[in-house]
Amino acid sequence: MIVVPDNLTARERIDSIHHLLRERICLLEYAPLSVLRESHLADEFGCSRTPVREAIKRLEFEGLVTSKNGVGTLVTEANFEALKDVYAMRLKIAELIGDMGVEVVPEEVVSGLKELLAQAQRLSLLVSPPILPPINPESDQVLVLARINHQLHGLVCQIINNTALRQLYDLYYYQTSRVWYQQMPKFWASEVVSLEEELTELISAAQRHDVIALGQIKHNYIARVIGLLQG
Repeated sequence: MIVVPDNLTARERIDSIHHLLRERICLLEYAPLSVLRESHLADEFGCSRTPVREAIKRLEFEGLVTSKNGVGTLVTEANFEALKDVYAMRLKIAELIGDMGVEVVPEEVVSGLKELLAQAQRLSLLVSPPILPPINPESDQVLVLARINHQLHGLVCQIINNTALRQLYDLYYYQTSRVWYQQMPKFWASEVVSLEEELTELISAAQRHDVIALGQIKHNYIARVIGLLQG
């Protein structure tokens, strides 16, 4: 059981539950069309159903779950065609990072990027030419790769110095990331290589405090993913 601390305010408790549920949806721990039950979640988090219900309302607003009479709360499906406009917005928002980013990239962001690169390099040891065939979607290595991407998103959010832009960047990531993570097993080996290259470029830009370059690197990564999804 994951117990939500008693010393949190009501809003902090809702924030904590929302964050956990959203991450599980993003990383496909809750697969599309999974049913979320308030009573089960309240038992898991050691709280009443009220903060769980409020957290689910936020997820519904974000388009990650939907309520269905007679069934309950369902995790929404995620496919590229339905979300291609959101992907297009992600491209535009990435272009704005340079204009609305921090002047000095925090050291914790640089160190965080280096740690993710080390993780990606450990994964790359499993990749040898010729490029390996698609990996089992249930493989732990798929989740490791998805988590590296997920943590990278959090680090990029830290360099966006405009609250409205950061909120949109975050929202659109959560709305679209499942599309990519569902398809990632098909491209696992090449994606490990691409992620290692991206992190290397991001570290170089971050050390120069070149936020414009950081935004462009993310733009290029998102564009590459769109190209793969369009097939």
